[in-house]
Amino acid sequence: MNQSLLINIDEFNSVPQKIQEGFLKNILQLADLKIKRPYGKHSETLSRKASFIATANMADVLTDPSGCRRFIVIELNAPVALPAAINYEQIYAQAVDELENGRRYWFDDAETQAIMENNRPYQRQQTAEALFFDAFALPATEATGIYMTTSAIYTHLRQRFGSQLHLTGLSHFGRILSNIPHLRSRHSVRGTEYLVTSRK
Repeated sequence: MNQSLLINIDEFNSVPQKIQEGFLKNILQLADLKIKRPYGKHSETLSRKASFIATANMADVLTDPSGCRRFIVIELNAPVALPAAINYEQIYAQAVDELENGRRYWFDDAETQAIMENNRPYQRQQTAEALFFDAFALPATEATGIYMTTSAIYTHLRQRFGSQLHLTGLSHFGRILSNIPHLRSRHSVRGTEYLVTSRK
């Protein structure tokens, strides 16, 4: 990560969900690396230079219930056309010039939301989310629905579906609810509440 500019993760769809949510998420956001070289006596702090790309043969490759803003998914429908020669020196010079002149290199809130919307079709639906939609619908207006807390929805699904939920706890379920598109929420003294209607 200190020596390479680009690291490819082949067959990304085979990366387990726990790795995506934990180890990989941490690696993707590291700014510095602390390592101890073989036979070294002290740890060193090195700057992280590498970016990551990944390939997959499946569409539903993103599994993190807290969102997928760290990824930009591009679906290829035809061979990529590359020029006969790529001027890498000029690409590097342009990047250096833009950074030295204050070019923003991070995504703002609007861009982050656009990335997440683009990535939604590629996010694997959690079992808990599928069961949520089996039990609830999203009302068009507040008058046609009721606000329920995360714990109330969780308890309802537990009573109806039992161990099918496959959840590690209430906080895990809360992250899933917060990332369901168009599910309206509000904050109250009881915590976060979501606008739903119950399916008969």
